[in-house]
Amino acid sequence: MTADTLPHGRVEAVNTPPPDPQPTWMLREELRVGTVGGGPGSFGQIKGLVALDDSGFAVVDARAQEVRIFGADGSRSPFPFFSRVSSL
Repeated sequence: MTADTLPHGRVEAVNTPPPDPQPTWMLREELRVGTVGGGPGSFGQIKGLVALDDSGFAVVDARAQEVRIFGADGSRSPFPFFSRVSSL
């Protein structure tokens, strides 16, 4: 950012973008749960993912009509998952 004081006392600030305005993102897999394509534990059509308060997460599988709950380490929750999810 550059700032200049103009002759009448007003300050003009200009944000100057960095030389490479494209952000550099690097994705790194830290956890994998389930599989895709069939078999036990596979996901059919993931429609949503939400972080839970306990650092776990829930996955909505539209094809199986289930909400699967996982712990922060990726372990499947011992609590029953919700099945036959209906549209709101």
